[in-house]
Amino acid sequence: MRPARILARASCRADLAGGTLDLWPLYLFHPGGVTVNLALSIITECEIRTHAGSQIVLRSRDTGREDRFPSLKALLAAKRAKHEIGWYLCKFFLRENAPRGGFTLETHSESPAGAGISGSSALMVATTAALARYCGLRLTKEQIRQTAQNVEAQIIRVPTGCQDYYPGLYGGVGAVHLREDGIHHERLDVPASEMNHRFLLAYTGAPRQSGINNWEVFMGW
Repeated sequence: MRPARILARASCRADLAGGTLDLWPLYLFHPGGVTVNLALSIITECEIRTHAGSQIVLRSRDTGREDRFPSLKALLAAKRAKHEIGWYLCKFFLRENAPRGGFTLETHSESPAGAGISGSSALMVATTAALARYCGLRLTKEQIRQTAQNVEAQIIRVPTGCQDYYPGLYGGVGAVHLREDGIHHERLDVPASEMNHRFLLAYTGAPRQSGINNWEVFMGW
């Protein structure tokens, strides 16, 4: 039986070292490549609430974007949507694993759009986890990362790096080892109090499109 309410949360992240190197296949040309990052107390979340009828509502509280589809068939047939993250992930999960009935999928991010702390990637993780639970799927953390990363690449139309998704899955400080046999996450034993003592995070108010920057670096390489 489906839960009437599902809530998933994921943290944003800050880079410490090795950013952009995590784009495939750049790290294959730099043996021993590692990205180090940490999870922030800036949270994204996705909530799914089931309801009677067949209507599907996708809503973003922080951006005010909303889509309403009379049925799953209408959602799958749509050519575009305002809530792209919800729409793309619903298309992936529901085209084969859709339970019966309607639902509202509502997201929220504490990170301003374009702030450069991977708010969209964290939201991809939260929404992927929530939809997997809604469909009764048991995904590993690595499967959640792969799905979120691949679907986000479809949305932004440029290659996506892998490191943005790990802080939302594991929290804390981590090293992402980029190797020929795959991507491996290592939790680093660094006390949160030490990180809080040494770092201050401030938003300049100037958004940026990191995906475009990554694409320029990728092509420049």
